[in-house]
Amino acid sequence: MAETNLFKKATKEAWKFATPKGQLTVIGLWALTLEQLDKVAVKLFEEAQAKELSFLKKTTTEAVHAQEKLDLVLEIMQTKQDERTAQLRAKEIKEEKQRLLALLEKKEQEELEGLSKEEILKMLNSLDK
Repeated sequence: MAETNLFKKATKEAWKFATPKGQLTVIGLWALTLEQLDKVAVKLFEEAQAKELSFLKKTTTEAVHAQEKLDLVLEIMQTKQDERTAQLRAKEIKEEKQRLLALLEKKEQEELEGLSKEEILKMLNSLDK
């Protein structure tokens, strides 16, 4: 089932999920940590696989529903993992920029320190104009 339809179905039917924090709706799942979501996913996987293995018998409604709930939890987990990765990458980029700016400032300071007295006076005089 498509992701959008799954979320739509879950909210419309008010699915409840057994979690370490008690029964939660889809909205409540977003507040869980990845580790907590992992525990929920494992339980749902076990429920989805609990059906009797047979090629003659149809899959039970409970197993299908558990699989849909599992798919939804896995989608939330993937989104949270992607967000975590993006946050870490943004932090790395920010730190690298700060490091490079500090290095640039140091280079500019070294360049100014290398100027002669006459060059410094000339620059000071040009600022007064």
